[in-house]
Amino acid sequence: MDSDYGVPRELSEVQQNRTLYQPELPPCLQGTTVRVEYGDVAIAADPAGAHVISHAYPHTYGQPLAHFLRKAANVPDAKVISEHPAVRVGIVFCGRQSPGGHNVIWGLHEAIKAHNVNSKLIGFLGGTDGLLAQKTLEITNEVLSSYKNQGGYDMLGRTKDQIRTTEQVNGAMATCQALKLDALVIIGGVTSNTDAAQLAETFAEAKCATK
Repeated sequence: MDSDYGVPRELSEVQQNRTLYQPELPPCLQGTTVRVEYGDVAIAADPAGAHVISHAYPHTYGQPLAHFLRKAANVPDAKVISEHPAVRVGIVFCGRQSPGGHNVIWGLHEAIKAHNVNSKLIGFLGGTDGLLAQKTLEITNEVLSSYKNQGGYDMLGRTKDQIRTTEQVNGAMATCQALKLDALVIIGGVTSNTDAAQLAETFAEAKCATK
């Protein structure tokens, strides 16, 4: 039931203790200053594969690799990002249930709020069906309180793991445009990553503002 998604839950003593654990961030993600160094372009090792992929994804293939650095790293050419405008980010569960799904949402919420308190993280209820139907829940500290370090995908739920047909891809883009999203995060496995790659290519071709 959609009405059950994001509802604070009564936790057992063990679950309550798990919510107290604070995962440690790598040094490059600590603080609000981000240092990025762009390296060589990412290409397929096999020439035949590179040819096929570059033709299938002409707008997104061959992007430079981004290396996130410690704040104190002495890299003269690194780009320093210290100003962070408010952003609207959508997030959806598209894969099979796994232990870390809720913590992805928690970490993303912490990051965008640390950079700008006016940023918003918007969850889609019921997986890809919820994405296409624009069923949303704003992620807040209250919503997160009983899901930190907990397994499953209970916070938002999931349905069919598919954003593949032209109708589905265009529907996802329409949702992103209607909600004025700066970014869409898809949580899933190999199949979901493939769908995300196709979305990114379609968005780039259509000059959609959502990344």
